[in-house]
Amino acid sequence: VFGDIKSANTKTKWAIFSYVQGNNYMIKIIQKGEGGVDDIKKFINDDTVFYIVFLMESGSEYGVIAKVALITYVGENSPGFLKALSAGHRNNFLECVRTYLSVIGVCQPESLKEFTTENVLVKVLGN
Repeated sequence: VFGDIKSANTKTKWAIFSYVQGNNYMIKIIQKGEGGVDDIKKFINDDTVFYIVFLMESGSEYGVIAKVALITYVGENSPGFLKALSAGHRNNFLECVRTYLSVIGVCQPESLKEFTTENVLVKVLGN
């Protein structure tokens, strides 16, 4: 899936990963897609932890620049032990993603309401 995100030949802009049910030490891809934050939010909820690899595009005087961010969403209703594990797992997952993609930033929205395109851009790009 990282190759799809990286490739100019596909429209894939993001991939969502979460824990394998019954195994809090393995994650798997649960969805990938072409849209933006609003499309991603259709597949996440407050009951668990999600790791999202997101290709963002921003315009500049030189054209469109694509940048990859890692977004960690820890749902309010996630089990406490999973919340604790996610801090360490986020770093491990980030290192894994970086072997395939150049990740320029990370962010962790506090709620689904806070998970907006604008907030992600501000946290990741500092715009």
